[in-house]
Amino acid sequence: MATIIRLRETLSTNNYLKDLIVSQRDTLSEGTVVTADFQTKGRGQVGNFWESEDGKNLLVSIYFSPSHIEPANQFVLSELVSLAIVDLLQEEVSDISIKWPNDIYWENLKLAGILIENELLGNRIIHSVIGIGLNVNQEKFLGLAPNPVSLALITGKQYDREELLHRLIERVYTFYMRVLRDEMPTIDEDYHTHLFRKEGFHLFQQHDEVFSARIVNVQPNGQLILQTQQGQLLRCSFKEVRFVL
Repeated sequence: MATIIRLRETLSTNNYLKDLIVSQRDTLSEGTVVTADFQTKGRGQVGNFWESEDGKNLLVSIYFSPSHIEPANQFVLSELVSLAIVDLLQEEVSDISIKWPNDIYWENLKLAGILIENELLGNRIIHSVIGIGLNVNQEKFLGLAPNPVSLALITGKQYDREELLHRLIERVYTFYMRVLRDEMPTIDEDYHTHLFRKEGFHLFQQHDEVFSARIVNVQPNGQLILQTQQGQLLRCSFKEVRFVL
């Protein structure tokens, strides 16, 4: 059973867990979970703020030491966590997908986000802090995020956060074990199967240019491969291109 550290309030669960790794580097158990009712400075990707009403959602960080994964292949961590969340949510609602690189969407609305912070030493990932924010029971969003949604808004039901937490942890562990068993090709395949707007041409924006393209592939390093309607192939790193929603 996972070691779960429950906090009433913290700056961010990722920051709390990273501090714990430093103070307990030789004794902290892999798989340790930190969860909080409220974050005063919850973070999203590239410094974005993650809005979460007090006591309404899941705010979770998990510690892994994936030294078996080469840094060049670290995107598999994003894939496995995304798939674990998709697996959980598909038991509650349909039309769940992964918006590259690792936002979880219901239809065209954002239901969950992931922030993974890895520490590298040479050619090894010595530890990974996997942060997950899942909107569960929140019904009003007051921040600047353009398209948030929660399970409660989708289904009209209130959820037991503790029960969802255990189901989420179980699924993250299950997918992590698949990576330990060298099942990365099937992880890649499953990830591509669940990609947001994976079929047909859609609008993307790169710098100030809006163009139509289709998703060809996602590379092991996380690069998104697009093909424009003119046949040009584009290799896009995170934040170099965005979906036009």
